[in-house]
Amino acid sequence: MIRRILLHNVGVFEHATVPQDLKRFVLIYAKNAGGKTTLAEVLRSLETGDPSIIIKRHKFGARDAQYVAIDCYGYPSKVSFLNRRWEPVRPPVRVFDEVFVDDNVYSGLEVVSRHKRHLHDLTLGKRGVDLSRRRDELSKAINECNRDMRKARNGVPKDQRGHRTMDNFCDIPEMPDLGLQLRRAKTDLEAVQDSDAILKTSEFKKICLPTFDVAAINLILQRGLDNLDAEAAAHVFNHMVSLGEGGESWISWGMKYVSDNNSVCPFCGQDAVGASILEHYRAYFSEAYTRLKDDIKTMLDDVRRTHSVHAQTTFERAVGANRDAGHVWSKYGLQLPEIDTVSVTAAWISALNEIVGVLQAKLAAPLEHKSLDVDVVKSYQRYSGLVEDINRQIDVCNDRIRKKREMVESNTITSVRGRLEWFELVRERYYSAASAWCDLYIRARTEKNEATTEKIKVTRQLEKYRNEVFPMLENGVNRHLGDFGVRFALSGFRPMNTGSGSTCNYNVHVDSTPISTRKSKYYVGPSIGETLSTSDRSTLALAFFLSSLDASENLSKTTVVIDDPVSSFDDNRSLATVQALQKLSKRVKQMILLSHKTSFLNKMWRELDHEECLTLSIVRTGTGFDIRTWAIDQGPNVA
Repeated sequence: MIRRILLHNVGVFEHATVPQDLKRFVLIYAKNAGGKTTLAEVLRSLETGDPSIIIKRHKFGARDAQYVAIDCYGYPSKVSFLNRRWEPVRPPVRVFDEVFVDDNVYSGLEVVSRHKRHLHDLTLGKRGVDLSRRRDELSKAINECNRDMRKARNGVPKDQRGHRTMDNFCDIPEMPDLGLQLRRAKTDLEAVQDSDAILKTSEFKKICLPTFDVAAINLILQRGLDNLDAEAAAHVFNHMVSLGEGGESWISWGMKYVSDNNSVCPFCGQDAVGASILEHYRAYFSEAYTRLKDDIKTMLDDVRRTHSVHAQTTFERAVGANRDAGHVWSKYGLQLPEIDTVSVTAAWISALNEIVGVLQAKLAAPLEHKSLDVDVVKSYQRYSGLVEDINRQIDVCNDRIRKKREMVESNTITSVRGRLEWFELVRERYYSAASAWCDLYIRARTEKNEATTEKIKVTRQLEKYRNEVFPMLENGVNRHLGDFGVRFALSGFRPMNTGSGSTCNYNVHVDSTPISTRKSKYYVGPSIGETLSTSDRSTLALAFFLSSLDASENLSKTTVVIDDPVSSFDDNRSLATVQALQKLSKRVKQMILLSHKTSFLNKMWRELDHEECLTLSIVRTGTGFDIRTWAIDQGPNVA
């Protein structure tokens, strides 16, 4: 409830304030163009919080800033308009003036779309307006999302997204190993396209590079006869050397005729009992000696057989065959290290000659210890290790070759190309400029879905609420119209949804004849402006206002301001207005009534409790207008 009002440089007021505390009922008289409208607009700005209403009424010629101070009973205790804005907390105020009529009901002779939009909001009240505005905000948000989604679609042409819908393209799942999958798909496509070569080209052949059992060879090269001492062995050996070629064989053959019971020399026939040389020969050409020679010969034969020319040829052929197959398989990442067969063969032959030569020398002198040239053998052994590594790679490559053949046999060019195109589409989705457009599209789509879900919920709440309040307001308007004694009534009052937001429509029945407010080139009937008089239209506007107050949830806490409601009314309708406002005064916290008709204010004063009523007038001063007390019971003349 308003207690005091101070106006500075607003409209016709340079510096004006009410002379005393306002009461529950305030009747203010002012002549036409006497500041009444300015005061009403200040209170309407307080109602709406719209600062432009006051700003555009800056007093002519005034240099100081505008200022309005309104003291209140209760909370808030004081509200100020300073620095071109109101404080955020304001008391509840409702204003009926010509602006209300122009905004919500008609202008001149016309009812246009903006009137119906405002009337829709007036009918809904704060709760309904909040729902309606939220729905309109959601509709706007959805439209913005649609624009972003359309922009994103245009940013990714159909051919770039594989002629898929933008939703399907954006929802393609990301692949962490996409690069690998792309490479595989490309090689698979090449393989299927080159299926004849894949199926006909042989696998890699295992390379056989035989090894030398160096430990066994060294062991046999160090063998001798354990029961023959070195001096005896040297004596026998020197004797055989003195006999020349074939001497050893001759002595070995003759020793067959010497036994433990026969000590006659097989060569001269003399008695050989006690001859040490014979004992040396017997030990030298024993069974162990024969076995040693056989072992040496066996080792030599094994080395020659294992490392024959055929083995070398087989090795070179396998390397050559793998080299030829590698020309095909290398296209699919299957490639073996190059082997220098010339170097390998040279090292092989060098090692073979070294080992064979040493074994032959050992065979010629079985009891002599022999040794290998380690460096020559190790040079070859290094190649043996390389070949073992290559054979392990061959196993891996051949396994992949078999899988590739299975893939070629079980797939068509179409299926593999489709897989490749899918991977390329995934790459286009996540690793090109399309990715940013997709992010925009998904974000807009998510926001749109959330806004749509909320809009459905809000719309249902709003429709339920509108279905309750619109019939209620129509009944209230008609009840007030009945009190005013007019010959017309409201009908078909209903909400409507349009592309630009929420609005409403209604008809006026005049003597049971419907008069539509809807204007179009197809409608040729009478309009409200042509059918209703100025007084009728003003009465309809006041009925709308009073009916909207009836539906207000906090009317008992509201200050109602009414500016010149009867300017075009005759005595009967003025009296009906007094009676309607007198009923309203019992339900509101405070009523401020402004008029240029003293008779109307007197009638209203007589209906009110004088102890709760303050009468004021707006009078001209030297530099503007001021607000003063007015003794209404002393007659109509005011200064």
